Amino acid sequence: KSTIDPNINSFISFSQDYTSGDDNYSNVRSKALIRQKRQILRDEVGISAILEFGHLAQIDGKSRVTDRFITYTRQLRGFQAAGIGPRDRHSTNKDSLGGQYFAVARFESDFSVGLPEEYKMRGAVFFDTGSVWGLDNRSGTAGSSQPGGVVDDGFHLRSAIGAGLLWSTAIGPLRFDFTKALKKETYDKTESFNFSISTNF
Repeated sequence: KSTIDPNINSFISFSQDYTSGDDNYSNVRSKALIRQKRQILRDEVGISAILEFGHLAQIDGKSRVTDRFITYTRQLRGFQAAGIGPRDRHSTNKDSLGGQYFAVARFESDFSVGLPEEYKMRGAVFFDTGSVWGLDNRSGTAGSSQPGGVVDDGFHLRSAIGAGLLWSTAIGPLRFDFTKALKKETYDKTESFNFSISTNF
């Protein structure tokens, strides 16, 4: 929290992992997250912004699907896990290939829904946007080629809006989100509803 204004809560994190194998394969995977939340209108309304991004740098060999970035349902709401980014549209399941770069921005406001405080329910509205892109190897195995043409691994911005219900219960915070994708590619996998539960420590 800010020592100047206790209503402002800021958080910054950065991580970096080095991976190497016995088959002349190595990379550095970097991720960063910046989050800020502020309470306004006599602490009745919360507004927050989260920026998250990552980069997979290959040192030796070609990048692998298992090391690349994908987005998750809570990371980019309105889209399924691995629902955006380069995709093998010629496979049966249209598998995600992941990307060597990702960037996501989430903006949200939470507020009282008018129920008595003991119900511990709040509403929320949000806007999410982001992308997954960049491939040095358009298949899962170094040296093989992607059948049926070139995979589009360019930067394409996606976005979604939504509304949610936040409920603090004895088993943990529950969240119900209703979403609508605004900007998407034809091969993206979207979703209109998501339920999640967190654990209190």
